[in-house]
Amino acid sequence: ADLLTLYGYPARAVYSAADALAEMTERPVDAVLTEVRLRESDGCELAERLTRCVRRPLLVAVTGATNADARCRAAGFDHVFVKPADPASLAR
Repeated sequence: ADLLTLYGYPARAVYSAADALAEMTERPVDAVLTEVRLRESDGCELAERLTRCVRRPLLVAVTGATNADARCRAAGFDHVFVKPADPASLAR
């Protein structure tokens, strides 16, 4: 969220998949940038649920797994970045 704010985007951080889904219900957003490996959930499961939102956001995955691209695309992610991701590329 801090990085995107520095690039001029209004951004907020949430710290769980459940919170992300709740936020989308209360205040839909244009884009979601998420880690694929989450503590209590999986980022791909989150993406699959977000693709069913009335107002589907742009979905961006960030992962340390170099072989996750196909799985992320199948889950509905529009873009996949492998860590370390270039900040300017993420902001675009």
